[in-house]
Amino acid sequence: MHARDYIEMDATAIAEAVASGAADPAAVARVAVALAAAADARLNIFSERLAPPDLRDAAAGRLSGVPVAVKDFNGPVDGLICTNGSRLFETARVAAPTHLGRAILDEGCVPVGVTMAPEFSMQAHSHNAVFGEALNPWDTAATPGGSSGGSAAAVAARVVPLAQASDIAGSIRVPAAWCGVVGLKPSRGRVSAGPRKDESGLGLASNMMLCRSMRDCAVSLDMVARTFAGDPPRPAAPMGGYGAPEAGALPGGLRIAVSTAGSLGHPVAGAVRAAVDHTAGLLDRMGHRIVDTAPVLLDRPVLAALADVWMAQHAQFLGTTRQLTRASDLSALGQVARIGFVHGCALTATGLIDALDVLNAYRRAAATAAQDFDILLTPTAATAAPSCETMQAAAMPDDMTALLDGTFAPFFQHTIAGNVTGQPAISLPLGRDGAGRPIGVQLTAAWGREDLLLALGRGLEQAAPWAGHMPPMVAEMI
Repeated sequence: MHARDYIEMDATAIAEAVASGAADPAAVARVAVALAAAADARLNIFSERLAPPDLRDAAAGRLSGVPVAVKDFNGPVDGLICTNGSRLFETARVAAPTHLGRAILDEGCVPVGVTMAPEFSMQAHSHNAVFGEALNPWDTAATPGGSSGGSAAAVAARVVPLAQASDIAGSIRVPAAWCGVVGLKPSRGRVSAGPRKDESGLGLASNMMLCRSMRDCAVSLDMVARTFAGDPPRPAAPMGGYGAPEAGALPGGLRIAVSTAGSLGHPVAGAVRAAVDHTAGLLDRMGHRIVDTAPVLLDRPVLAALADVWMAQHAQFLGTTRQLTRASDLSALGQVARIGFVHGCALTATGLIDALDVLNAYRRAAATAAQDFDILLTPTAATAAPSCETMQAAAMPDDMTALLDGTFAPFFQHTIAGNVTGQPAISLPLGRDGAGRPIGVQLTAAWGREDLLLALGRGLEQAAPWAGHMPPMVAEMI
């Protein structure tokens, strides 16, 4: 296979070519490995690049032979590096796979690299003290976002058609928006966090695969949404799975609420508003109804409560794995991770329950308001990808207040609500700014209704195709 053919193919097309014998999976892997080296030299998006793998023991699944990348956080695939973007784990490797990693390998996917993420996935850009700064393939002065920025950049740069990502405040959707790819955050409980965890982030976090096409999004959800023994209850899925033809049927006349209001007061760029308005027009022409109703906007107490839960788990993880305490030497931690660790250690058990009560109250209020509509259409992020310089300045807070107001609020104000409510939300690459950089729009559905998001995404993909949009640097790499 030649790279010119590979970059035009999504995961579904590659899997079909391998299954039919039209493509040799070893040749496909060699192309992906070569593209990873070329992209990494320009963008610094991999923590580890792998040699062309031995495929003799690869599983025979729906995605056999499809190159993938996994994120350098929580270590889903055994044997691969897992630094968590931290000097504390600089030489660490995964000893046992997560359920997510098992699902990826069981479908026959071929890992070709581990993608860059910020330290403990706690920033809106992908910089860490171990590997430096990941760059955006659309504009190398800009960030690909965080925390799944390396994964989003790898998909946008056509290195892999699928890359694993995780999201506790918007870390799937914001990088998807800034890199021009498809990013779905599934419903709470949809994807197993096991076996080492019950629910990641006490239910706030989720895993999925970033991709470029809606059919890949559907088959990826089928892949990762497996049930394992001992998992918590999960929402029902369509018979036959999300990739089945009958799962793509879309009921007409959905009620679409539209909001471009910045939940935490940060202004939304004109190009982002235009992308949301354009998408609303497409949905209207598809036969859906734009309704005059508003969601319950996220406020700062809810953001603070989410941070309490997040930082409590961060502190517990470091205390368990590296025996860190508030009295320990924390010099190995970056500033954001250190502030978060100290904050998490200071929380009491009753303080954590208080935070969970705040999140519960918001979830119920938001769900009550959402009874007036089927889908909420918003920006994914308030702007196109900011410069790395802007993000570096935002990642140097003095305390927890500055971290919330200067790092989390400006970049995740449109995405955090979905983590709190547990609703599925998807970012679609339906806009561009004046410089040609991607802009994502976000669709949110009721808990358990990923089927609606996938069906709407297919319709929007047909109405405003994005498959041909790729960064100019891709042509230079081949």
